[in-house]
Formats: sequence, C-alpha cells, structure tokens
Amino acid sequence: MYQATSLAELGSVALGRWEARAAKKPERDVRRHLNDALGRYREALEMTPPNAVGQLAVIHNQLGGVYREAGDLDRVLHHCREAIRLEEAQGNLYGAAVTRYNVAIALMEASRLVDARQYADAALRDYQTYGAGAADKVQKTLALIADIAKAATA
Repeated sequence: MYQATSLAELGSVALGRWEARAAKKPERDVRRHLNDALGRYREALEMTPPNAVGQLAVIHNQLGGVYREAGDLDRVLHHCREAIRLEEAQGNLYGAAVTRYNVAIALMEASRLVDARQYADAALRDYQTYGAGAADKVQKTLALIADIAKAATA
C-alpha cells in the first residue's frame, strides 16, 4: 500500500511537471511528463488492494485527469465513473462531487453539453448536502452550469 501511495504521489509530481506546457517547454518534454504521470498512476492502481476504496477512488480520479489532458474522453469517463462509484460506496459525496464537476468540464470541452449539465447538476446536489462548508464549491458549480447553458445557446 505504501508503494502504491508513493507511486500515486510521483504521478502527481509528473502531472504537475506536465503543466510546464504553460511555460512553453518543448512538446517532447511536455508529453514525457504526461506519460510519466500516466505510468505512475497505472502502477499505483495495479498495486492498490481492492479494499483500499478511498485510495482507488483518488487514483481513478487522477487517471481521469490525465486522460482529460491527453484528450481521451472515453477513458476520462471510464476512470471518473469508477471514482464516483468508489466515492459513493464509502459515503463520500464530496469526493463524488469533485469528480462529477471535473467530468462536467471535460464533457463541456467536448461539446457534450447535455451530459455536461447532468454531471454538473449532480455535483451541485452533492455539494449542497455539505451546507455552508461547501458554499464556495456550490458557487463554482453554479458558474459552471451557467457556462454550460451559455455554450448551449451559442
């Protein structure tokens, strides 16, 4: 379990380095970091025992993020749906909301606006169960819903 956690952390470091694309790094360097993140998260997933539900949810969510950056929506949806399932299985609606919000963004970017709205609405419902503690997330999700509605009328 410790190795899997360490690998997932290394995946996060590599994903952070991938964001160096904003610093106008050479494309080969940027892709190398994204592929490194993907490899580390996959290794972590393989090493994580099935009863470590929380850790598996996090890894699946991170894999969804990597695939989003790579432009592979099918894999984004696969990993994010698994993350949501695992978060709900442990009663973590906040974690499920975070993932649903991320899926809504990916779907909006892919111009799948009806699906994006459904995920955003579900994220909003989940966040609202946390009351004032998630007020900022509720506002952010409402802004996303407004962006989706705007894109739908454009």
